[in-house]
Amino acid sequence: MLRNREDLFIGQFPGCLVFADKTVRENGDYKDLARVSHAGNKTYSVNPASLPDWVKKIIDDQAEQKKMEWQGYVQREIGGRPGYFYEKMLDALPLTVFTDWVTTKRKGMTIEECCRELLPIYEKYC
Repeated sequence: MLRNREDLFIGQFPGCLVFADKTVRENGDYKDLARVSHAGNKTYSVNPASLPDWVKKIIDDQAEQKKMEWQGYVQREIGGRPGYFYEKMLDALPLTVFTDWVTTKRKGMTIEECCRELLPIYEKYC
């Protein structure tokens, strides 16, 4: 398991950045170790304590980079196209969360205020 950098697979997928162990096969594919969302949220598929420190550092560094990129993107979108970004956030929410938001929470807010208030909720699902 993960002796050197060549053993670590890092793949950019539409929903996230994936980290996998090329030396271990599981269900016909590399063993999934962790995922980093576009917002920089880390999700481990294995116990992080079982990973070598250098792998955890790569995952942490990539998560921090994604978080910084995400924050820049959000600020540009809210400042430039809040209506588009608001629609994009609403489209990504599960139906129950969407319904709760549009029926109870958003009343009386501008689109930009809605974007800023909805952002933490949206980040859980992106």
